[in-house]
Amino acid sequence: MNTPIFGIFLMLLTVVAMFLGTVGVIHALLKQKRDLLKAILIGAAIWIAAYLLVLISVSAFSHGQVLGLGAEKRFCGFYLDCHLAASVDRVDTARAIEARVPPQQLGADGAWWIVTVRVSSNARRARLALLQPHVTVVDDLGTEHPRAVAAERALGDTVSLERKLGPGESLARRVVFDLPRGVRRPRLRFTEGYWIDRVIELFLIGDEDSLFHGRRTFALTADG
Repeated sequence: MNTPIFGIFLMLLTVVAMFLGTVGVIHALLKQKRDLLKAILIGAAIWIAAYLLVLISVSAFSHGQVLGLGAEKRFCGFYLDCHLAASVDRVDTARAIEARVPPQQLGADGAWWIVTVRVSSNARRARLALLQPHVTVVDDLGTEHPRAVAAERALGDTVSLERKLGPGESLARRVVFDLPRGVRRPRLRFTEGYWIDRVIELFLIGDEDSLFHGRRTFALTADG
């Protein structure tokens, strides 16, 4: 992940400007200075419009990236320590999954896609963990497919993607999706963060998760 330094700077500058603007509005209301109030509101509107214009323009010129097997997508703690990464180790398909407890066979509506994902840390000292990781598959039509939790449970994989990792440690687990037959260019989408992080990133210029920005995904087929 490339840290959007410019976007972080502009967002912090905007927060400071909005704080000062709020103080100015309160002062103008208390002192009944209508001209000052009008000037502050017009200035705030221009600033917000310019910010959104830059945000959308940067996103419009961004390009999505499809990563292959073993390629890493890095995640950063407040964009400073990008020590955690996710990657795809292998991809398997099956018509049915044999559950151990209780013994039964789980059939897919289409086909089971079993993706082995790896989360790793290159931190030197700290123990780190992903924050509420979210894994889905998106196809060529833009349809998003959720994980098949029952099928994952049948496989017996119990390792949490949120487990804390020590320095240089990694974990691997299988995630399962029921994808329709004939699905084209399925790609794994792997994101993380609390809801407040996702809201902030929507408006962070240059961030992968900002409005209309190109996303990085993992190829599940040879044609990407």
